[in-house]
Parts: sequence; C-alpha cells; structure tokens
Amino acid sequence: MSAVSWVSPDWVRDHLSDPGILLLDPRRPMKYMSGHLEGAVNLPVYTAFDEQTRLLEPNPLARWAADAGLS
Repeated sequence: MSAVSWVSPDWVRDHLSDPGILLLDPRRPMKYMSGHLEGAVNLPVYTAFDEQTRLLEPNPLARWAADAGLS
C-alpha cells in the first residue's frame, strides 16, 4: 500500500515528471480545465458522495478512485 504524504510546493515542482507520483486536483472540472499542474488528474471530491451527501459505499468508492489511477 502506498503512503500519502504532505509535501511542499518546491517538492511538487521538482517531481512533476516523476512517473511514480500521481497529482490529484480535487476541484470541479471547469476549475481544473481553467488551469492545473502539469500531469494532474482531476478527481472532483464532490463525486465521492451520493445524493444524500454520504460517502460512497466501498465498491463504488474504489471504482471512483481507480478511474483516477489510484489503486
């Protein structure tokens, strides 16, 4: 299982082309399309919730993450 880490903007700049790094942009698609970091994948956080604003069940949540390249 991969670890999640908080990093500095300088670290991100230095690793933008690293194939082992997946950058996620949690904003809505229109904001993402207006500008994002090179290589960032749009994974809008609001889509991880159902109509009642509950977090998706495990299987749909896993598909949601897998669609963005997370395993």
